[in-house]
Amino acid sequence: MPSQTCTRCGYVFEVNASRINHENCESCRARKVQKVNSCLPWHGMFAADLVTPIHDDGTPVIVGNRTCKRLDCVSPAHIEEG
Repeated sequence: MPSQTCTRCGYVFEVNASRINHENCESCRARKVQKVNSCLPWHGMFAADLVTPIHDDGTPVIVGNRTCKRLDCVSPAHIEEG
């Protein structure tokens, strides 16, 4: 299979000759998920435990239990404060 170099990150990946060639690798073409079902996933930084979403200044984003069981959800409707 022929290979191609990603124009964004430099990764060398194999391409199928019968498909459309892409300039970027699969990881660089991926887009952030805006919604998962009715959850709003956090796209910012996480605390040292790699679970708690935090603001740029290090304070947690909406503290409370997530009723949807997704730890990175920041939808106010899914947070039980307490």
